[in-house]
Amino acid sequence: QRAIGLITVVWFFVTPIVYSADKAGGLQRLNPVGVLIVTTRDWMFTGRTDEPLGFVMVLVVTLLMLPMAFVLYRLAAPYLVDRAGV
Repeated sequence: QRAIGLITVVWFFVTPIVYSADKAGGLQRLNPVGVLIVTTRDWMFTGRTDEPLGFVMVLVVTLLMLPMAFVLYRLAAPYLVDRAGV
C-alpha cells in the first residue's frame, strides 16, 4: 500500500499541470498522463500541438486496454464481493 501511495505522489508531481513540460526532463516522456495534459493544453491555448503522435498513441493503447480491463473486472467481481462479505 505504501509503494502505491509513493508512486502516485511521484507521478502527481511529474505530471506537468502547472509548469511547462520542458522543465520535467526525461521523466516527462515516460508519463502518459503528461502527454494527454500537454496536448490538451496546447489545443486549448494555441489551437495546435507539436506532438499529436504521442496523444494518438496513448489514446489507442487506452482504447485497446479498456475492453480487457472490463473483462477482468467482470471476472474478478464475484470473488471481490465474496471476499468483502457483502
